[in-house]
Amino acid sequence: MAKPRTPTSAIFPGIGPVTERRLIEIGVKDRAALKKLGAVKAYRRLRFRYGKDVTLNALYGLEAVILGCDWRQLPDSRKTELKRAVEQEKGPSPPTDPRISRRSED
Repeated sequence: MAKPRTPTSAIFPGIGPVTERRLIEIGVKDRAALKKLGAVKAYRRLRFRYGKDVTLNALYGLEAVILGCDWRQLPDSRKTELKRAVEQEKGPSPPTDPRISRRSED
């Protein structure tokens, strides 16, 4: 039997409810804010806050939201560009919003 599809966000079409909640928690409230920040910076903020729980698929999903397509439609060349952009910036990306802090590990 097929696994039921996870509902996608109304605010960020194409991503799931967990990523939607996380974006809102780091201050990215809508698609316009995500577009202004950019997929790479948003991804780095998510990684700073949530660590390895945030995968490259999230990066691709963020880019797809900005472009208005499904993440699976991103060309491999664009995925490679995004991955390289993240790798070029080593270390955690400090948030600009002082309310954002790393999630404490319980």
